Amino acid sequence: MNVGQLPLSCRRAVLTLLPKKGDLTHLKNWSPVSLLCTDIKLLSKALASRLTKVMEQITHQDQSYCVPDRSIFDNIYLIRDILDVSRLLGLQTGLIFLDQEKAFDRVEHEYLWKVLETFGFNPGFIAMVKVYCEIESVLKVNGGLCAPFKVLRGIRQGCALSEHVKGRLSRWKRLVPRMSYRGRTLVINNLAASSLWHKLACVDPPPNLLANIQALLVDFFWDGLHWIPQSVLHLPKEEGGQGLVQLARRAAAFRLQFLQRLLTGPKDLTWRPVAHGLLHKVGGLGLDRTLFLMDTKTLDVSGLPSFYRGLFKIWNCFRKRNKGCGTLHWLLEEPMIHGGRLDISGVTAPALSRALISSRVVTLRELVNIAGTDLSRTEDLAARLGLRSLRVVNQLLHRWRNVLTSKERVQLMDCQITETNPAEEGSFPQLDIAPDLDGYLAFRLMGVSLPLLSVSQLQYVLSGEVMRRYGEHVMTAQ
Repeated sequence: MNVGQLPLSCRRAVLTLLPKKGDLTHLKNWSPVSLLCTDIKLLSKALASRLTKVMEQITHQDQSYCVPDRSIFDNIYLIRDILDVSRLLGLQTGLIFLDQEKAFDRVEHEYLWKVLETFGFNPGFIAMVKVYCEIESVLKVNGGLCAPFKVLRGIRQGCALSEHVKGRLSRWKRLVPRMSYRGRTLVINNLAASSLWHKLACVDPPPNLLANIQALLVDFFWDGLHWIPQSVLHLPKEEGGQGLVQLARRAAAFRLQFLQRLLTGPKDLTWRPVAHGLLHKVGGLGLDRTLFLMDTKTLDVSGLPSFYRGLFKIWNCFRKRNKGCGTLHWLLEEPMIHGGRLDISGVTAPALSRALISSRVVTLRELVNIAGTDLSRTEDLAARLGLRSLRVVNQLLHRWRNVLTSKERVQLMDCQITETNPAEEGSFPQLDIAPDLDGYLAFRLMGVSLPLLSVSQLQYVLSGEVMRRYGEHVMTAQ
């Protein structure tokens, strides 16, 4: 590092080719991979780790690849929702897809140094990156190595292969009779079904597609007669099953992960405003994330795209416990209808919810704007709801005040919220969830009790530990 040049063992790479799909007589269907020494990989990792800390500050929010707290799925979510909105509004929308051929191989090193300098990286860091200069490669051909040659541009990289599920299974079909059940499960879970995960995470599959693919997987596992029920195959090994992946359950887990990112993800998610626009259509309420603080089973989601209908279907399989709001913003967003924490219609009259919806008073924010921060302006609320009895309206306000905690009442009294001075949004309210098994007698007789998960833990719902704890019970309610 002091002399500005790496030793030859670090600068020289062995370049080999991996086949891609297509006609292998064409050079473009081969992908080059540089084989490097471990010491240069450690140095590259150290520099990359330093760069990662500032990537979010210097790259636009649309750039989601290799930036912490951003996901490559974010742009796919955005495209999917824009297409859905265009379809609902009858708009003609087009997409332009630009892919620069051999993009990594065309990066000029001098240009790279200028970019780093322009973005304000200090000379010391740039000098460390510049040791990338004077690198060499030797090409592996027919088992031998050619003479070394200089590399003046390009970034060393690798590539992964992809095939369809049935094609992957067919490659192993002749070996099935000699494979153990455990081996068949590994092929299905790790080599075949895994090719679906990126698609299932972003889009809703056509009807019966998952069932048809699941049948293919089970047929491959048995290679003939099915000796035990399919539901047993999905159980963990220690419970008498084989741990065979269940596609519907995995798709449901992806929906929960999407919901976790929608509710608690970074504030600058590019697709969230579009998603909010779609959610505003639910019941004509004009609400977005606030909907998930309600009893969503009572909501009419028929006007939503299929992906979001599936999202609510999965969310309805869980019971929720609202632990209250930490910020003034979400306190004001607390719903007063459809089973929200401030819904008092069950102890007064069913007509109250209809009156609140028709009067556009569905959250605490709208109630505070009418009745004041102390919820005492009875006449104003009565006029808004179209009620003649001030005594009834006063009782309603009294009940709402009693539902609020003393801390929340103090928050309301101290708030000075206007259109030009909105409350800080803060984090989404704390929700604890668990599968809703109340309607299943067998689980009650067995005394099944599953632990509560917070919404922030939904990102881990695919982990082995959580899936083992929840097992079949997570998706039974679906």
